Amino acid sequence: MNNDCYVINMFDSILEALKKIDNNNKGFLVVLNDKKVVGTLTDGDLRRQIILGALITDKFEVSKDFKTIKEDEAFDSVCQLFRSGIKFLPIVDNSNNLVNIITKNQFHTL
Repeated sequence: MNNDCYVINMFDSILEALKKIDNNNKGFLVVLNDKKVVGTLTDGDLRRQIILGALITDKFEVSKDFKTIKEDEAFDSVCQLFRSGIKFLPIVDNSNNLVNIITKNQFHTL
């Protein structure tokens, strides 16, 4: 799976993030520094930053309160996270490099 439309560099602007979210129609991005996951970003995060006075040319603030799962994570753990209200999960390797992204919508039984 090509995740380019779901990821953004941590040094990009609010405008770049908004464009990517608009194009992917999912409402979120996974924030990377090189290939490592450093946070997540939602359309709501960006909206709140603008309401608080950020300009669209400013760098966005990364949400560091996020969850990831490891490639070998147990299925039950993933289900539990989705049941807790999380809508998407970055899948990472042991070095925290992004491997893939899974969304709650991909779990038809939840």
